[in-house]
Amino acid sequence: MRAPLSSILGLVNLANLPGNDDNLKDYIPLVGQKVKQLDHFISDVLSHSKNIKLDIQTDLIDLRKVIDQTFTDLGYLKGAAKSKRK
Repeated sequence: MRAPLSSILGLVNLANLPGNDDNLKDYIPLVGQKVKQLDHFISDVLSHSKNIKLDIQTDLIDLRKVIDQTFTDLGYLKGAAKSKRK
């Protein structure tokens, strides 16, 4: 979480350096990119914390059905006809 913030602060410090003749508008896309990275990270953390609070549900899985559907979905691939179902 600190990496994007550190990058943003570094860009701010760079922009404030005496004698810096850089076009400050060039920094805006970089700051935007770092903010998006931080937003994505925060969203992931929030999602994870919500998931921790959920009750775990267990259900039976029909593996035969999953396997059959996989063969059907991938049947268009070259060599799929050589695959065998048991």
